[in-house]
Amino acid sequence: MQTFTKHELTWIIGALGKLSSQYLQATENPDVGKIETGLLRLRSEQLSGIADRLGDAIKDGDKRIKIEY
Repeated sequence: MQTFTKHELTWIIGALGKLSSQYLQATENPDVGKIETGLLRLRSEQLSGIADRLGDAIKDGDKRIKIEY
């Protein structure tokens, strides 16, 4: 079993947030095509959602996080 501290999860949440923002900024590049823009926005939303859920787990004091396959 792997364990993570609240601080480690907080760092992960921060990194996911930064990456999400970078993807969103990349959509503003005029050289990026429509398909790429859509994929960047989708990935940005996904990363933001993951960060939000991890943040909620920390805020609620959850001791376990379920990983679904």
